[in-house]
Amino acid sequence: MLCRLFLWGCVARLRQRRQAGKSPSPIRRLCSTRPAPRSSGVLRAPPGKSRAERFHETASPASCVQFASADDEADGLALMVPQHVKDAALGPQRDVAVIESWLSSPGSDPDTRDEFGATLMHYALQTTWAPVSANMVRLLLAHGSDPNRRPFTGADSAGWFALHYAVTDIPETQSLELTVALLDSGARTDVVDVDGESLLFTCVENLRGEPRIEALRLLLSRGAPLLVKDERGRTAEEFAEWLPPNERDGTVTFLRDVRLAGGWKRYANAPRVSLLILRELCNRGRAAAPPELEALFCTSSDSARHTRKALPTPIFWHVLSFWRSDRDAIA
Repeated sequence: MLCRLFLWGCVARLRQRRQAGKSPSPIRRLCSTRPAPRSSGVLRAPPGKSRAERFHETASPASCVQFASADDEADGLALMVPQHVKDAALGPQRDVAVIESWLSSPGSDPDTRDEFGATLMHYALQTTWAPVSANMVRLLLAHGSDPNRRPFTGADSAGWFALHYAVTDIPETQSLELTVALLDSGARTDVVDVDGESLLFTCVENLRGEPRIEALRLLLSRGAPLLVKDERGRTAEEFAEWLPPNERDGTVTFLRDVRLAGGWKRYANAPRVSLLILRELCNRGRAAAPPELEALFCTSSDSARHTRKALPTPIFWHVLSFWRSDRDAIA
């Protein structure tokens, strides 16, 4: 009886609110509204289909234009790349002169999208039509192209940002060169694709051998998060463990060492910390400095040098910051 009275009271109250033109109760709003997803602070690409479908299915031009319009109108950009510029960007020779002429004309914007939502940067970094053009990438960056531009939704709708393309299986030396150029232009290292795969994950999946380790060092030194997980809950290190043994190339060991060290900075500074400890032991007479470090440690047996005071620790550490070990990134 009490339950019936309570329900009757709730119904009567809702009818009164509806007749009075009032908004639904907070409980009704909670029941009828989906909560907004939490933001992890990581740039995520728009959702897409499976990897195979993304690479082999052509998206609807109407939906792509709608996506580009919503994104570009907010930024005040034009929606269409001129056809002759698009042909020059996609041609087998990558006619950079035509692109440079258009970029130098009034009103042009390097981040203008085409009917599929793709920018010239996407064209320059893809290998579907022609080899990657490093000159085209540098030209676009010099004209202010944004390396953090949202991915397009065309045939290759994996949701890759510019850096994702740079750490794929393009020629290794070119991959590192383009990665450095994009990073120096402000490319973010915390972006993920539609599968939640970070740049480290993409690097492990697509590169091989020493270029993979060099690219991982470079990304970690520029702030790439080490423990980001994809949609399956795997980090880059855990994904590398699933690779065949002949394809790991020391990747698992490297990523594990960085993680156990407590992050990139502690991992990269470990050799310098060892020299700092050795210097302190030498000053206490408990160790002998190598001959090549006697002048730096001020431990030479020469009486003229023996009377010199040791460098203060902050200055000594500053000197070590210029010393490159095999753990440091290439740039």
